[in-house]
Amino acid sequence: MAGGAMMDAESILKVTLSIVALISAVGAFIARYIFVTKSEHAEAVKKAEAAATAGIRAHEEKEERDRKDREAEWRRIEQERKDEQRRQEDRREAAEREWRSSFDSRVNELTTVANRIDKHFAVLMNGRGEAKYSRTEDCHG
Repeated sequence: MAGGAMMDAESILKVTLSIVALISAVGAFIARYIFVTKSEHAEAVKKAEAAATAGIRAHEEKEERDRKDREAEWRRIEQERKDEQRRQEDRREAAEREWRSSFDSRVNELTTVANRIDKHFAVLMNGRGEAKYSRTEDCHG
């Protein structure tokens, strides 16, 4: 029986060593899983932070582009308004110059006609054909 008892002790030792080896293997697996999981988690957190930072940066850049586009649009609208005011002022000045030119032309025509009438009236009045005065002289000097 001693041989059988030894076998039992040997078997118990083998079983104990097997259990210790199994526990060691499971412990190593768990330790590796925890390490890998922590590493993967840390890597995933870094990637998420980088993606969030990139997303925030992209959003800020888009807002900046939109702001610049709005400012450019306002400048364009303001320039169009100024250009339209300038065109209206130019049209008003051109109309005023045309009116002034037309007015001066009419005044000259009327002055010429008035001088002719004065001359004919003077001829009728004194018979010499000379006017006593000229409307042009009255108007201009």
